[in-house]
Amino acid sequence: MEPFAGSACLFFAIKPPKAILGDLNPELVATYMEVKHRLPAVLAELKTLPQANREAYKRLRETETSTMTGAARAARFIYLNRFCFNGIYRTNRLGKFNVPYSGDRCGNLPKDELFQKCSRRLQTACFVRGDFEKVLDKAKKGDLVYMDPPYAVRARRVFREYDPST
Repeated sequence: MEPFAGSACLFFAIKPPKAILGDLNPELVATYMEVKHRLPAVLAELKTLPQANREAYKRLRETETSTMTGAARAARFIYLNRFCFNGIYRTNRLGKFNVPYSGDRCGNLPKDELFQKCSRRLQTACFVRGDFEKVLDKAKKGDLVYMDPPYAVRARRVFREYDPST
């Protein structure tokens, strides 16, 4: 169980037969679910996205997501996360993703094979969208719970607030 799933690093490393992955970030959880259930559509959407550069990144970051399909939103999330500064997720007070472009240090998007491998692993996972306590409510005696919460610094909004609701 990972209540702060983020990259789900422990889940992917130890490959448990079943797992609960949770996160407060609805875009992250929705992306995991799209990769789990509709990977071909996500990969097709990723192929339509432009080569990463500052202008393309900014255009995609500003794109309104409410009318996008789940696969298109997942592809957008993956693209932005890959090419943003330090791979962090942060929103402004209006809930808009606002991390700047990282530049050439990011490399490329992962190959389809890696997404396919991740999708196969995610077949054993259940997802909870919400606060870590909502995820922990599902823990049973004997469960391994890995809690690696986001870094917090009270004096600065950028680290203290994960999204507009916190």
